[in-house]
Amino acid sequence: MNRRRGAAGVVTLLICTVMLMTVSACARDDEITRWTGVVTRLLAARSEALASGDEDRWRATTASSGSIDDRELSAFASLRALGVTSLTLQRVISIVSGSAGEATAVLEIGYAVPAVDRGQRTARRTVVLTGGLATPVIRSWLAPSDPLEVFDLVGMAVTQTSAGLLVTPSDPKAVPATGEVTWPDLLGSALQRVATAWSDPQSTLVVVPRNLADFARLVKRSTAVGAETIAAVTEGARSAGSVALTDRLIMNPVVAQSLTAEGVKVVLAHELTHVYLRRTSAQELPTWFSEGLAEWTAYQDVPVPLASRWAAAIERQRTEPTWPQTLPNEADFRTDSPEFALSYVIAELTVTELASRTSIHGMFDQLMPTGGTTAITTEVVLAAAGTSEAALMGRVRDRMLSVARESSP
Repeated sequence: MNRRRGAAGVVTLLICTVMLMTVSACARDDEITRWTGVVTRLLAARSEALASGDEDRWRATTASSGSIDDRELSAFASLRALGVTSLTLQRVISIVSGSAGEATAVLEIGYAVPAVDRGQRTARRTVVLTGGLATPVIRSWLAPSDPLEVFDLVGMAVTQTSAGLLVTPSDPKAVPATGEVTWPDLLGSALQRVATAWSDPQSTLVVVPRNLADFARLVKRSTAVGAETIAAVTEGARSAGSVALTDRLIMNPVVAQSLTAEGVKVVLAHELTHVYLRRTSAQELPTWFSEGLAEWTAYQDVPVPLASRWAAAIERQRTEPTWPQTLPNEADFRTDSPEFALSYVIAELTVTELASRTSIHGMFDQLMPTGGTTAITTEVVLAAAGTSEAALMGRVRDRMLSVARESSP
């Protein structure tokens, strides 16, 4: 009898425990739902502030009491300067409520820079909410782990150029252009080089950040270590089988200040070619072909002897007469690859050789209608050129030998 009562008591206790857990879970779910509503309303308020140009309304969404140079507040001016008039909440990844009336929401928001974007760009935001559910505000909307967007950069100026929009530090001494040439002049010259090679260069957003750390975060690197070897990056999401809609050309300020004006033009023209190719072709190109086209375009009419530009490759072939046997693969273009620098030379040499025997533009146009496939393989490119890898590499070796002989005293 007592055992039965004891068992009944245990069952009752379990039922009560389950009920309490259910009530607690429901309460948490309700709180998360309410915080989701809060962050949705705050982002909508920021969007309305952008549309109307109402800085006070933007300020009302933030807990920051700092000056306008604060990231939370300067973002308003930057977004307005870029022409952005709305923010869209695309997805709530997670919301965690904490103590003292705080919550942290990880979101994806969408925005578009009308002068250059052909669709919405997605940005990851870690939003810290404070003030409780009654008087909520945004304490911050950028965590150290979030990639930077251009509007996160503090103290930047936006300039309209022939190539689109140029974002540089407001203080021209922060990242000075080479010599007496201005950044708009450098970008304009680079665009003209691309326009000469390709009929319709695309407007884009070009960013020269203040320092290497900002460059690394803009190009979505987890650390700045190793970033000093990268001159520039074309960065932007791209869906399979679709053209790129929201690319950014990010210039490394450290590398920029180590180059001549001609060197900066080459880097900018190289990346502007990538922007053109990514907005023209819905299919991914083999890395050697994409990089080769960019180098071939960027070095058009550059007054540097081929023997000087290709010196390292020519010397390698002198010691290894049968090199190169194959096209560079994707791994060869990694910054930590021992073949990194030479891979760009071989890619350019290969496209230069192709251009001497066929129309690059005609071949590129031929490659476009590939039945909706998401990648154009090396085999497809070689077939369009009417050659094989072995034959093409043989001609590349012959071209290097010819350049070496012509430069010999």
